[in-house]
Amino acid sequence: MENVHQFPPQIDRITQREDSIDGKKVRKKRLINKLNAINFKGGTLLVNLRHVKYNHTLIRSARPLPCLGDELVCVWAETAGNEHDAEPYQLLEILVPDGPKLILVKSESASITDNGVRMLLPEISHSIGLRKVQRYPSKNVKTRLIQNSACFTGELIDFSPMTFHVEIDTSPLQTFQWINPELPLNVMFFDESQTFYTGSCRIIRQIEGRTTKSFILEPTEKQIRRFKPKEFRSTRQQLVPLPNMIFRHPMTQRLENLSF
Repeated sequence: MENVHQFPPQIDRITQREDSIDGKKVRKKRLINKLNAINFKGGTLLVNLRHVKYNHTLIRSARPLPCLGDELVCVWAETAGNEHDAEPYQLLEILVPDGPKLILVKSESASITDNGVRMLLPEISHSIGLRKVQRYPSKNVKTRLIQNSACFTGELIDFSPMTFHVEIDTSPLQTFQWINPELPLNVMFFDESQTFYTGSCRIIRQIEGRTTKSFILEPTEKQIRRFKPKEFRSTRQQLVPLPNMIFRHPMTQRLENLSF
């Protein structure tokens, strides 16, 4: 399974416009309670960054520290060896999981370091639905769902940095009643040549069809560690000029151009 990659990919883009924030207001006190609950459970939130020179966006997972006042401090959730140089980026917003929704938090005062992000919490944030997050259609990605020894196959319809939309069908010897929506299930995405992702997901929504059924799935683990971190890291080098990474995204089959 050495070709299995972490999901969501770090290069996934998320679009948020001021005129699209039409959710309910979330006051600072409730936001602090939610952040402390995430800290207590060892959970993560998402930090949306924009490169100050090349204008591309970057999503990073972070763990909030206990929040007692107006300031929030988060540390990057990535393990050693997966760090990005944070200096060329500015904070756009943080996305705090809140059940089937997200709390979008913007700040007028924030600082970003190699260790994490520090920001002043606003008096008012906004609760938005997951549909406010841009989704990406997939292409020729097969899906396998496994729960309690029952195995279903289908395809990945689209995905976002936080959820997957999959559609499965059943054989004459299977029934959708075998899937318990209250329990997590194991998910695998693959094509004819390789596996892109495998992990545990929870069902947050299901859509009934005549012969098919669609699920909106959320990974139970935001960070997947495949290898042990190195005890001693090699010396880091900085390239001048900064390179571009051009690659074909395995889920969408589109060429991506990422500037560092």
